[in-house]
Amino acid sequence: MTTNMMSPYAPVRYRGVPWWEYSRELARTGWVTPEGGIGGQLYEKIDEEFIGPMMRLTIQTYNAEGKSDVIGQGLAQLFETPHWMVMAAQFEQCGREIFDLNERLVASFHETDLGNCTLESWQPPYDAFFLRFGKQEDIRLDFIDEDNQFEYLDGAFVAVSPYDPGNPIKRLRLGLTTVRKDGSGMMGCGYFLDFKPDTHDMLVSDAIEKALASRQEELNPSPGASENEKVFAEIRKARYAEAATLLRLGARLVFNSLFYIESIESTQERAPGRDVPEKLKQQWRNAPPLKQNKLKSKLTADGFTVVRLLGYNMPPDETPGLEGGTGTTLRTHWRRAHWRQQAYGEGMKLHKRIRIPKVLVNRDQLDGDLPGRIYKT
Repeated sequence: MTTNMMSPYAPVRYRGVPWWEYSRELARTGWVTPEGGIGGQLYEKIDEEFIGPMMRLTIQTYNAEGKSDVIGQGLAQLFETPHWMVMAAQFEQCGREIFDLNERLVASFHETDLGNCTLESWQPPYDAFFLRFGKQEDIRLDFIDEDNQFEYLDGAFVAVSPYDPGNPIKRLRLGLTTVRKDGSGMMGCGYFLDFKPDTHDMLVSDAIEKALASRQEELNPSPGASENEKVFAEIRKARYAEAATLLRLGARLVFNSLFYIESIESTQERAPGRDVPEKLKQQWRNAPPLKQNKLKSKLTADGFTVVRLLGYNMPPDETPGLEGGTGTTLRTHWRRAHWRQQAYGEGMKLHKRIRIPKVLVNRDQLDGDLPGRIYKT
């Protein structure tokens, strides 16, 4: 299977890449279940059948290309693969669901605070899926190549899975994907964060910091590690330290997206992806549901995909509201959009997340141009 590095969707770009194909085999043979369960000795199997051979190939390739100085970085990325394989295998078994977010919706998330929200009671639309943001110019990271370019956040895999048999709270795994400046995908594994049950009652902003700290701690060398193992552990930790800002901002986009999906009444209908030729899109629009299923198979075989569109029916800019005063006069200013965890139900024991749009405070006091920044919605 050929690889389409220019697809706007990472799951399509990864088709044909060795680690993704190995993940599909894990799904096919039951080593990973749709619910995220894994077979015993899975990680040992991955080490023996994939990591070991690929490690030797990586060393040989970099040495042959005269890039022995970046071998450690190549291996650091390779050793992230097991986490991604579990997410990829789960994604393959959960319908390959992709949410394609409209650019204006993504822009509004950049200007929306996560407020007092936690992950408590959050329910995913599927146990595994992918969020497409598009290339985020302001969320980028240096990567080493002959052109000294950047890699830019463009999407995220989301997967929930059991943490341990006695804990009903599932872990939430995120895998952030990146692209180059021209939109071509980075074909290795991206950046991984694991939100374990002990983070679910934290404010989301604190949970992100806890996940980042836990990831660094997990990369510490084990007692009795050799000098080579210690050096390699430091290389892996440095990779995450360098990516900390990308991970923070990327995770914020993910959680805004998850809360938005949770807040809408139903998941959006499927539609051909943005890279599908217009002729095929027209066939889809004219086809009855049963024929659309056949068209979906054809699109997939041709290297395209069917997605769920989010935010494409957004109204024009939200109309700024007015906030009541408290007896203290404040200068006119924009208040950022934010999420609020609101109590409801009998005894106010249940909670739901609602998005509070941006608001212009003390509009009637405005005299001349509005000071400060105008936040987008």
